[in-house]
Amino acid sequence: CWPGPWHWLGTTGADLCAQQVSLALPVMHMNLMQKLSAVYGSRRGFLRLLAATTLMYAGGYRQLEKVDFSRVNRFVFVCKGNICRSVYAEICAARLNMAAVSCGVEADFGSPANDRVQAAAQRRGLSLASHKSRPASAERFADGDLLVGMEVWQLEALRPHCAGAQMTLLGLWSVPRRPYLHDPYGAGDSYMDVCLDTIESGVRRLAERARGS
Repeated sequence: CWPGPWHWLGTTGADLCAQQVSLALPVMHMNLMQKLSAVYGSRRGFLRLLAATTLMYAGGYRQLEKVDFSRVNRFVFVCKGNICRSVYAEICAARLNMAAVSCGVEADFGSPANDRVQAAAQRRGLSLASHKSRPASAERFADGDLLVGMEVWQLEALRPHCAGAQMTLLGLWSVPRRPYLHDPYGAGDSYMDVCLDTIESGVRRLAERARGS
């Protein structure tokens, strides 16, 4: 039979090459994980974004893209704990003179914004120092509200309580589109910047659409 690609090296050479390959594979895996973490927050973040993007292009979020901006009086940014994504979206909206609040599906009362998000916001000229978290259950939603979630499960959790308010995902309006925006809590600095850039882009586009309605 064919002796294989390492035959010309002899037994010692073949063993050495096999050893180098076995050492390289974990490094390749580590580099891939680092890249995924830097751009998507984690491997899970990548897989969830991949699934959400597939669903988006299949038309699964069509209803969330149909926003009547002439009805919108207030933007309600929603995430899980109201200490990272939604609070940053709120402060970006305030800078653009948008009527906006934020809350969290699983938030408690009175927690400050995450330290790392505060630091990243400070580098961008924004202060989150006065923020206190607020649970979505304490919010009274109205017909003129547009609930803007970071992940679709957050909107589903609020659907029974949102009266006639409209709903959308922030990442449907960002450039590039990102229908799943992974939580930056615990992620590295590179992904923190990706996340905040996405939020800024989405909020800016929402402001443009609202003003053009």
